[in-house]
Amino acid sequence: MGYEDAKATKMLATHCCACGKPLVDAKSVETGMGPVCRKKYKYNADVPEEARKAANMHVHRLATMASDGSLESVAGSSEVISRTNELHELGFPFIAERVISRIAAIFVRCNEVDDRLLVHTPYTKSFPNFGYATRTVKGRTKAKIGKRFAWSFPLNIESKRAVFRALFTHNEGSLASGPDGAFVVARPSKAA
Repeated sequence: MGYEDAKATKMLATHCCACGKPLVDAKSVETGMGPVCRKKYKYNADVPEEARKAANMHVHRLATMASDGSLESVAGSSEVISRTNELHELGFPFIAERVISRIAAIFVRCNEVDDRLLVHTPYTKSFPNFGYATRTVKGRTKAKIGKRFAWSFPLNIESKRAVFRALFTHNEGSLASGPDGAFVVARPSKAA
């Protein structure tokens, strides 16, 4: 048995939780982020010591998940959601958003300036075009979220229903990033 298979090695963060690159120095392995990502995603933010300790724990765990491949797994998505939401609350929103944007398949954003709902979904063989499922929504257009193309909808209840109906039908179980953080696309449970 090599050291790679030892239980203690599985607790090490060997890859950056933000970018996935291998960590090569002790401080990076300890924190779970490389020096470039620590600077870029404001890891050194001025926060209380208790918040720093809690954030260190979450970042390190996310990095170990990146190292063992469970960060991208559906099974690990609930842990990723809870840890990134905690990072948001602790004052590290840039790290949380970076981790989610690295692994989420679906992005839902509200553009309150234009009163628009922006949605990006991946192309899949089973459902090649999110736009096809939402083609009947009045006012639907194409938009851009960063480097990704998305569909833009009027920010009203009819659009939201059509968008989420299409998501539930074709992307159920996928990890998504929304205005209030990460979530798993799932049908709302009916109250008894």
